[in-house]
Amino acid sequence: MKISIIIPIYNSERFLKKCLDSVINQSYKNLEIILINDGSIDKSGDICNQYALKDNRIKLINKKRNEGVSEARNTGIDLATGDYFYLLDSDDYIPIDSIQIFHQRAKETQADIIIGKLNYVDENGFISSIISFDNLKIEPEELMKTKQKFRVFFGKSFGASAGNKFYRLDFVKSKGIKFESEIYYGEDLLFNIKLYLNYPTVELINETTYYYFQNLNSVTSNPKKDLVINYIKLVTSLYKYAKSINKLEENYDLISFNSFTAIDNCCLNCFHHSNKKFSEMKREISLFKKSKIINTGLKKLAVGKYFTEIPRKDWKYFSLLFAILYNLNLLGLATFLQICRFKFLNSRKN
Repeated sequence: MKISIIIPIYNSERFLKKCLDSVINQSYKNLEIILINDGSIDKSGDICNQYALKDNRIKLINKKRNEGVSEARNTGIDLATGDYFYLLDSDDYIPIDSIQIFHQRAKETQADIIIGKLNYVDENGFISSIISFDNLKIEPEELMKTKQKFRVFFGKSFGASAGNKFYRLDFVKSKGIKFESEIYYGEDLLFNIKLYLNYPTVELINETTYYYFQNLNSVTSNPKKDLVINYIKLVTSLYKYAKSINKLEENYDLISFNSFTAIDNCCLNCFHHSNKKFSEMKREISLFKKSKIINTGLKKLAVGKYFTEIPRKDWKYFSLLFAILYNLNLLGLATFLQICRFKFLNSRKN
């Protein structure tokens, strides 16, 4: 069984060697290693050339200009010839036996998606894990349940990231699902939810298969621009896709949850980066009112739709209260609620 490992690379010279070493030294050897140098202007291209010369499993694609991680991943998936593919970011790395562990489960089950444990590594080398799996399989009938969808994609989720997953290439290509280049934040989530709507066979591995580098200062130092536009596009794309495969009504819970988290993430961005938190946050919330799809999603939450199926009490009660204020057009109160919540969460961290 051949495995394609796809690594988009953009200005990653600081981390790239550790990433590539973790791949070429894998205990499982039947690999196709696709490096997409996405217009890097640092020494990443030189590092890629060095590794391509010493390992003939490497296929190096040099793009003249930066087109973004989504297009780089799509290029890699289009070029992949393996039975399964694995997406690895160039500032992350994987344990030496990661692919062997995935291969063994794939050989046993032929699952469409296999998910391993993802651990976070900070700049000080501290490793933390956010979740362990209670079982090793998600049954097809479970995929339709709201509680399971929340568990996979929201709260302390394990389904949102693309980095800890083994994808069966034929399954992904047969559904025609790609990463969307117009969405720069949440593109992994959208890709995975669209796959999920096709009810794949899903296996879980309770072993660490991915180390994700977490910049401790990224939340407070990197404001994100045009988030409202980004998230409206994301929710709209999800809505249109679910409708196109005649699975909209049974999956409006995902539309509703994404509608709330879209607003929540935009408010969090304002909280960290705006000098006028209240006015900016209220303005961002009001912009979402232009989306009929998001309005409908929040309306369903406001009337208690899906309420009993949300396992996290903090998420459950806050999303319900926020949705009620949003639908009553009490945006000032909704904004005040958000600010109080973020202050409380910050106080718990300190």
